[in-house]
Amino acid sequence: MLAGTYEECLCYELGELDVSFQRAMNIPLVVDGECLSTEALVPMVVANEVPVFPMCVEAVTVLHTATALARLRQGGWNRGLILNFHSETMLKGIKRVVL
Repeated sequence: MLAGTYEECLCYELGELDVSFQRAMNIPLVVDGECLSTEALVPMVVANEVPVFPMCVEAVTVLHTATALARLRQGGWNRGLILNFHSETMLKGIKRVVL
């Protein structure tokens, strides 16, 4: 899977820049104040405050954005990034997601 390869490279680059990050963060799913037995996965959180959703897809869809927004709500974050490594340039592949 290419997304995993690109995620690994991103982690290497963040490490080289001495930027803290956590991979594969599980966050609790809470409904009506009750924690469910299932957790949601956030692929990466940078500096303990920016969730990052790396992917390698033809185009970022409404479903990708909705999933990222759901994870922001579940994790208590206000903003995050979708990084699509399949884009023509990386600048075009960055999508900011804000609650």
